[in-house]
Amino acid sequence: MLYVRRHFIYTRFLTLPNLGFTYTLGQRLVPELIENFSSQVHNQKITFSLGQSNSHDLLDDLIHEKYDLVLSSLVTQLHDQETDRLLNFYPIVQQEIVAALPNDHPLAQKPHLHLTDLANEPFIMYSQNSGLRPLIDKIFAQKQIRPHIKFQVEEDYTMVGFVQRGLGVALVPHLSHLDPDTVTIRHLEDNQLEHELYLVTRQNKFMTPSVQRFQEFTRQYCWQHFTQPQQLI
Repeated sequence: MLYVRRHFIYTRFLTLPNLGFTYTLGQRLVPELIENFSSQVHNQKITFSLGQSNSHDLLDDLIHEKYDLVLSSLVTQLHDQETDRLLNFYPIVQQEIVAALPNDHPLAQKPHLHLTDLANEPFIMYSQNSGLRPLIDKIFAQKQIRPHIKFQVEEDYTMVGFVQRGLGVALVPHLSHLDPDTVTIRHLEDNQLEHELYLVTRQNKFMTPSVQRFQEFTRQYCWQHFTQPQQLI
């Protein structure tokens, strides 16, 4: 009986890291990380509990211990508190910010597209809860553009759906597996800002061996496959 209980505790100690991540990262990065992590023999018994949301809600849930680790954008304040007093932010990958246009839009086939070309277009924007919103606002501000915001949404593929229906254009992170028949994705010649994504942990919080192992793997994997070769996702 004692052996069974110890085995149960040991198994629980190894399994079920609670991982939260933004919607965009469910397309490629998180499946890629878990696939490669789980392919290592000593990690094969480790399972995950997964959740998705916007960066603000993910980090709030991390602070309240719903998650062990979060992959998200940088959020500097939550509930009037500085997040760097509560959380550790480790940069792991970057995404290019691109324009999403309806396939039949007059600018969809323009040889070189600039953000200023879109200045008078109606925009589908990320909501204020999105970790991407401050970056998108900064991109517009650098070009002194005040976008005409027609709709605000929270999730990438909802935004793409609105663009597909001709309800506006959008700035989105590069979505590598997006069906090209859905919308036209264009590089912006006059934007150098990229979306930085982070692995986030609570400060001074004990981690089980499985959580610690996945955290170390994620940082090392992203350094080798993205940061060092300067590869965007």
